[in-house]
Amino acid sequence: MNADLKIAFSRIKPVCDVVMICPTSESIATFISSVSQLKREVVQELQQYLLFPFITHIKSTEIEKKYELQTRLIDAMRVVLEKVTVNNYEMLLKIETGLLHLVFENSQPGMIANVPEELKHSVVRALTVLIVNLDRRFREKLLRTQIPLLAQAIFVSVHMAKLEKLRALR
Repeated sequence: MNADLKIAFSRIKPVCDVVMICPTSESIATFISSVSQLKREVVQELQQYLLFPFITHIKSTEIEKKYELQTRLIDAMRVVLEKVTVNNYEMLLKIETGLLHLVFENSQPGMIANVPEELKHSVVRALTVLIVNLDRRFREKLLRTQIPLLAQAIFVSVHMAKLEKLRALR
C-alpha cells in the first residue's frame, strides 16, 4: 500500500465504521465530505471498502421504510461510483439488485414500490452512474448474462418515467 493510500485509509476507516454501525444523516454527510477530498486514484483502490457499508444497508431490513436515510445512503454511494470505474462483477450485481429491490415490488400495481419519488430518483441516478462507470468487460458480461435483471431495470425506469410526477425523475 503506497503512502497516499495508507493516509487516506486511516482517515476514511473511522468514517466508514460509523456509517456501517449506525448510519445517520450526519455520518453520511461526513462520509461524502471525506470521499470528496480523496484523489480519484485512491477512491478507485478503496472502492470495495468504501461501498461495503452502503451495499450492506440497502439490502438490510433495519432501514426498511426509513426512506430519507435510504436516499442519503444511495446518494453517498453515488458519490463513490462517480469517482471510480467499477471493476468487480459481484459488487456490481449486489449494488444493482439492492437498488432495484428498493423501488420494485411485485405486489404493487405497475410493480413500482410505494416509496417517495426522491428515493426513486436517487436509485435511478445511482443505477445510471453504476452502468456508465462500469468496466467495459463487465458491461459486456452483464449484457450477455443478466438479461432478466437488465429488463427489470429498464422496465422500472420506463414505468417510473410514465407515472411519476417528479420532473427530474421523468
